[in-house]
Amino acid sequence: MNITGKYSKINYEENDEILAKELSKYLDNHAEEIYEFFDPTLERNIININIMTKEKYDELHKETYHGEVPKWSVGFYNGKCINYVSLNDYKNTSHKIDDYEEAFSYYLKTIVHEYVHFVTSEYCIKNNLDKPIKYLSEGIAQVLSGQRDNDKISFTYTTDDILNSSNYGAWYMTTKYILDVEGKTKFFELLSNRKKAQNYVIENIDNMKMYYSKKTK
Repeated sequence: MNITGKYSKINYEENDEILAKELSKYLDNHAEEIYEFFDPTLERNIININIMTKEKYDELHKETYHGEVPKWSVGFYNGKCINYVSLNDYKNTSHKIDDYEEAFSYYLKTIVHEYVHFVTSEYCIKNNLDKPIKYLSEGIAQVLSGQRDNDKISFTYTTDDILNSSNYGAWYMTTKYILDVEGKTKFFELLSNRKKAQNYVIENIDNMKMYYSKKTK
């Protein structure tokens, strides 16, 4: 079964029909903001989103990334489509499900996170750019999805945490710093130049620590 919205075609099993409709509506309400951030002139291509069991998701994830699947992983964009774990299968992930409304809110934001990866890819293709450095790609997906809007995270990270580790908190706070302090122009300058993006972290790690320490006082 499937449902086609303005920005996506969601493929799902019958027991996920209500969920698919909610995802489609939520994405339709937020996709334009993402295009406005990246480039309002980007073509609005419809992306396929596949909702599936955690078991099926893990199979596809292993085929794509050739390694163990993190217990927290519930969605990934593979360059062609978004594969997404059904909320009905959250019990098989590390995400909390005891508060359904909280879990559902995070679930909706996660689909926007993966959609940001899709639009980032479209932006890079249009501008003949290489695949963006990890911290910027994952950082902007978290910022634009609002996943960490209510998180209180202390900036205790090192350059290695940002450039050589899979640390989503570090990636989020670094990208947020760039946007808050330098602005969108700097973000896109770094997105288009891997060497500059790496040097920026090395040169500004102390500034980021100082910036966030003042914000928490």
